[in-house]
Amino acid sequence: MEFEVKTVLDAKTLVDYQRITGRTVQRKKTAMTRGALFLAGILGLTICAVGIATSGFNTTVLLGTLLSGACVALGAVWYNYTTWRVSRKTPSGLEQTFFFTGENLVASAGEQRVLHGYRDFSALAESEEYFVLFLSSRAGYILPKSGFLKGTPEQFGPFIEEKTGKKFAPAKL
Repeated sequence: MEFEVKTVLDAKTLVDYQRITGRTVQRKKTAMTRGALFLAGILGLTICAVGIATSGFNTTVLLGTLLSGACVALGAVWYNYTTWRVSRKTPSGLEQTFFFTGENLVASAGEQRVLHGYRDFSALAESEEYFVLFLSSRAGYILPKSGFLKGTPEQFGPFIEEKTGKKFAPAKL
């Protein structure tokens, strides 16, 4: 069986990719990072409030309040921040086409082509809208279920699980 899938990496797709990544292969790292940012921010804001109550408002308290607020804000927008980091390296509107054969996957973008054996994939994730094939916890491909040009998403799931020897991790967006 063969499959062909086309995707365009726009802002929504990149945010969805980061959310799926953060909820599957980077779940622990994302939870720890966001938790640490919130905790540091709340603790810092508490210390600054005590500082204002005991010694009044000064430059140190102002700086501490700003840094603590930044920690809380960064924890709140973590997925947008990681998407921004990824999108700096990915041209907006990048079109990719994926060709799945019995032996391997060919990923193409413009004139560039990359060949992957199915055993190269370390994990799989699936949401209502996407399949995500991870080469590592930091790299992978997002395939929209609406982008199938050859084959269907219903056929693709069992096919890729068999070829990779991996099961799909469910991911809600």
